[in-house]
Amino acid sequence: MSVEMGERIRKLRKGQKMTLDQLSEASKTAKSFLWEIEKGRKKPTIEKAKAIASALGVSTSFLAGEEEEGENTAQDAMDHAFFRKFRDLPPETKRKIQDLVNVWSKG
Repeated sequence: MSVEMGERIRKLRKGQKMTLDQLSEASKTAKSFLWEIEKGRKKPTIEKAKAIASALGVSTSFLAGEEEEGENTAQDAMDHAFFRKFRDLPPETKRKIQDLVNVWSKG
């Protein structure tokens, strides 16, 4: 379980262009512990697995290898990465993006 989970975490993190520092902050998990998980040397508790999965935008079932990566899983992870970046933008930039989305969705 641990090596496969670690590989999944690393693949998702890299796919979202997220650093270990960023995942550490988002999941409230020590960077060194995340590194150990990714290498398959340590296993997260259920609570930590939930926090890591949430930070990556996937289910804990996916991290544990209980469900395969599908189109929805990959899309959900991409959406999560986008919204995480969007959340940190200044209010004026958010408004401009929302205006663009409104224009595009009418077409």
